[in-house]
Amino acid sequence: LRPGIDILDAVLTGDQRTVILSTTPQRDRQTYKLTISGVHDRAASSNSQSSLQISYTFSKAPGLVGYWHLDEGSGVVVQDTSNFGNHGSLVYPGQNPALWVIGRFGRGLEFDGVDDLVTIDGSSTLREVTRSSHTFSAWVRAKDVPPNSADNNTHYSILTRSSTGLYYSHTKRFRAVIRTSDGEFVLQSGTYDPGSWHHVTMVVESESRKLRLYVDGSEVSGSPLDFSGNLGDLGRAPYFLGTSD
Repeated sequence: LRPGIDILDAVLTGDQRTVILSTTPQRDRQTYKLTISGVHDRAASSNSQSSLQISYTFSKAPGLVGYWHLDEGSGVVVQDTSNFGNHGSLVYPGQNPALWVIGRFGRGLEFDGVDDLVTIDGSSTLREVTRSSHTFSAWVRAKDVPPNSADNNTHYSILTRSSTGLYYSHTKRFRAVIRTSDGEFVLQSGTYDPGSWHHVTMVVESESRKLRLYVDGSEVSGSPLDFSGNLGDLGRAPYFLGTSD
């Protein structure tokens, strides 16, 4: 591990996929590079994997499993600067990719509202997040109101997974949506015109069965919303920024 960190122990967890490393102390907000080599599979004729390098920024924030600054400014990789390396991929099925622009802090991504998106693998440390209490949070600025001309353009997706998550709707409202074994539960804000930056946060409390929505630090009217049923297992479903499935 660079710079200047020693690995003290490595443990393979029960899922047979995850390795937990114990290291000497790391500095908060310091970026490290981990080089992995000499990995073999269990086949009779073992296939060794070439050297792999993982970059991450250490964070002391408890429970943080994904933190995307969108500050790269170029390329198609969106770095996760939590401790878990859940990097995203910028995808654009059409000819016009999302644009790297000036964001709320540093840079940001400007989506066209049609088919640009960032997709993030949901099969690793993000897999179980939506099965229990969790928080989604983002800085967002809508350039315009969703057109609402078809079933698939009534909302702009901010951070979503299997149609749950944070949205900006054609009614100019931010929406927090979850689905449980009892159905869909929606909590929405008052109206916010396009053109301004807002900090939007949804909080799901699985034990108390409450859904909360905050805009610019203030809890919206009707929050918390009581919900019933159990949060579902979404399997390996990916996460999306900019649009959903």
